[in-house]
Amino acid sequence: MISPVDLHPTAATCDSAQVPSATPSAVKVRQRKKFTEVRLGSVLVKVYRSRWRDKKRRKLYRAHTIIYHDLVAGRPVRKREKRSSRQDALDRAAQLAIDLANHRTQRLQATDADLASLHRAQELIAPTGKALELVAADYAEAFSILQPSFSLQPSAFSLARVTYTAGYLLPGDPDPQPPPDNPQPIRLPADLEQAAVEQVAYWFQKRDKLGLKTYWPSGAAYQGFADQDLLESVKVVLRSHQRWSL
Repeated sequence: MISPVDLHPTAATCDSAQVPSATPSAVKVRQRKKFTEVRLGSVLVKVYRSRWRDKKRRKLYRAHTIIYHDLVAGRPVRKREKRSSRQDALDRAAQLAIDLANHRTQRLQATDADLASLHRAQELIAPTGKALELVAADYAEAFSILQPSFSLQPSAFSLARVTYTAGYLLPGDPDPQPPPDNPQPIRLPADLEQAAVEQVAYWFQKRDKLGLKTYWPSGAAYQGFADQDLLESVKVVLRSHQRWSL
């Protein structure tokens, strides 16, 4: 708590230059017409005296409201606190002035490179919608879980390339020149081609009733639809060509 000796109202004004390290003795208090001014360098904290009457209890209450501005996400935000006694409000206002002055001093000590890195980090994490400290915490947690030799930075040892080859050459397509590390492409098997023809023909014949499994026109028309319309013969052919390998 700030000593009351340092908080006696005085007409002396404080130098507007930012002090290197804020101390209680540097805090100056001045009584204005409507509020009490607590100043430390360029930091200003105001203490207002307020009162209100409780009509139901027939009591008069007094309080002291502390108003100051702090930076939140790079923008000044007006904040307020309340204390019951004037001395408690002045003590709190002086402590707030010291804290705000010290924080501003730390921000002023940041180099241009530090500010550029901060702005670049904010741009990179903007698509995630998360705050910078949350992203940093996630990164630190992932780094601690992974092996010490593993690096999250791109390198020849931490990156891998996966080549996925699938599908068949359709009838009538020319033979392509295969890549050096890949096998010769496979043409569409005859049974798969025949299964595709039969399935398309079935869909064309049943195009007005695709999926219809049950039809009962008794009273109100009832229709039941199947989950899918693949022919059983087509299912058998497809299962015979399933291959799983790693």
